[in-house]
Amino acid sequence: MSTLRKIEEISSQKETYTVTVESSIDMLNFKNTYLTMSPETDVIVQLLIYAHDNNWRINEYDTVAELTRQLENYLTEDEVLEIASMSTVNANIDELANELNSIAPKGIEFITIERNGEKYELDVTDEDIRKIFLDMI
Repeated sequence: MSTLRKIEEISSQKETYTVTVESSIDMLNFKNTYLTMSPETDVIVQLLIYAHDNNWRINEYDTVAELTRQLENYLTEDEVLEIASMSTVNANIDELANELNSIAPKGIEFITIERNGEKYELDVTDEDIRKIFLDMI
């Protein structure tokens, strides 16, 4: 009889959270995962959770426009006017959009956070999102 033995255990495995994003279009189901050590401080996880909870249009076609629109919503008019380099902000938005699209190219219908078989819930506040956008300018 065949026997499977674990020969090496990754020490960080117990500390790693798996964020799973699922969506479906017609009869096709899409499921992608993202690994993080700290979902509560991970910008990508915070944006995914907040986008899901607030019906943001995160998908391969709309993410850049959605992030740009939300940046304008979460910053004050004075903060937007004080942006020194719009090209830097656009580059930051493009980078975030690429990362979000690699995890949620077809949108976010369901999102779960798990570690060692246990599920977690993450509450992301308006202030968390505002801080992310402030860090982009």
